[in-house]
Amino acid sequence: MSCEVLGRRKRFERADEKDARIRVVAWLRAHEPDIAVDPVILGELRFGILILPKGRKRTALERWFEHGGRPSPLSAWTWTLD
Repeated sequence: MSCEVLGRRKRFERADEKDARIRVVAWLRAHEPDIAVDPVILGELRFGILILPKGRKRTALERWFEHGGRPSPLSAWTWTLD
């Protein structure tokens, strides 16, 4: 297989991935009021942010997390021991 064919295939894959991301984001926005996050996942997100090296990306993610994930607020399920 030539490099040219491989290069074209890679471009097609990237286009498909971009289209998939656009569709996923659209679905998430349409169903946002119905989506909740498990508290364990919130802890994992927080941990992931804290292990990043200090810098602009970490600071931006810390602010996002501290404000409840706005502009898309994160709702969390509650745990009960039944």
